[in-house]
Amino acid sequence: MPVRPDAELCATCHKNTTDEWKSSKHKSAGIQCESCHNPHAQTPLAPTITELCSNCHKERGDSFTHGTHANSGLECSNCHMYTVPRSEDPIGGLVPTGHTFSVGSEACIGCHQETVHTRDEIIKLTGEVQQAEQVKVEDLQKQVKEQTKIISSLEASSSVRLYTGLVQGAIVGLVTGGVAAWIVSRRIKVVEVEE
Repeated sequence: MPVRPDAELCATCHKNTTDEWKSSKHKSAGIQCESCHNPHAQTPLAPTITELCSNCHKERGDSFTHGTHANSGLECSNCHMYTVPRSEDPIGGLVPTGHTFSVGSEACIGCHQETVHTRDEIIKLTGEVQQAEQVKVEDLQKQVKEQTKIISSLEASSSVRLYTGLVQGAIVGLVTGGVAAWIVSRRIKVVEVEE
């Protein structure tokens, strides 16, 4: 029996998961379900999730964030497929599966609750302190002025486009109404009826 193992087939049972996948970069790259999943055993195609992801994402492990988390024993899915633990029954039985593969703030909060609101700690961890020391206030002020000019010009051009559109619409409406009235007046025949 010929079967095309793609997301459309999987969606017949796993609609919630495939809906999430449709909004991911994997979908836009053409990576189908069977690229990661063994449809018969219902297991990943590698012994660990990190090995599975490393088949395509070879360069990702070199960054500070990825290296630190990997050294702590985390797999790619701990962050890239994080789902908030459920505290109540899901609506309609549907639960998030993490197949968007995007890392949101809730993934960080899940492990780093004690540092989430301590901005100093987060800045220290990300290395932004060194970058911030190299920034000049004059450069930032210049950048703010440039962006303010751009915003002002965009707002002005938006207003011009709005009024131009209104005028064009009024002209088209008048012309259309005039033509319709002329056509109707040409078709009306005066018929005299004797009493």
